[in-house]
Amino acid sequence: MLFDKSKLKLKSLDDRIHNLDMGCISPLSDAISDHRFEGDIAGSIIQAKKRGSSIILMIGAHVIREGVQNYIIDLIEKGFISCLSINGAVMIHDYEFALTGATTENVAEYISEGQFGLWEETGRINDIINQAYRNGLGMGEAVGRSISDGNFKFKEISLLAACFRLGVPVTVHVGIGYDIIHEHPGCNGAATGETSYREF
Repeated sequence: MLFDKSKLKLKSLDDRIHNLDMGCISPLSDAISDHRFEGDIAGSIIQAKKRGSSIILMIGAHVIREGVQNYIIDLIEKGFISCLSINGAVMIHDYEFALTGATTENVAEYISEGQFGLWEETGRINDIINQAYRNGLGMGEAVGRSISDGNFKFKEISLLAACFRLGVPVTVHVGIGYDIIHEHPGCNGAATGETSYREF
């Protein structure tokens, strides 16, 4: 017998205690150069840009949680990133930050309450993915467009919205069952797999 997801109780993000808010987002003026990396990483990126080579940045969720969105968006705007590849958790944190200016939850506390990941607004990502599936779009493009064109108060710090606005591909590589939105009633495994695989 399959688990009946329709019996899950979704709560609003307004009811969640967030671990991170806009206070963790570093402004560009706070940039500190680490000269140990300038020769290798920065130099290679500059040379790749001069050659017209692709520069692909692959990141996981902890990069978002460190609040370096403004730095990455600045690199995208200046043409130093030609493709952004992320996992599903990056997409979720990016979406929540853009929508509410906050993200992350206390895993141990909300698991013990049976509430972990069950947030109504976050689950709307599934609606975007399902529509993208029907329209033949990739996951990153669809979510980026939704944030860029939608009523998101903090969209200026969204990596996905920046990529969509600037025409830079953002590819989302998910593992089915890895992300909190996969437990939601609106999750369609076929849509999730196809839209992620299309970008791969």
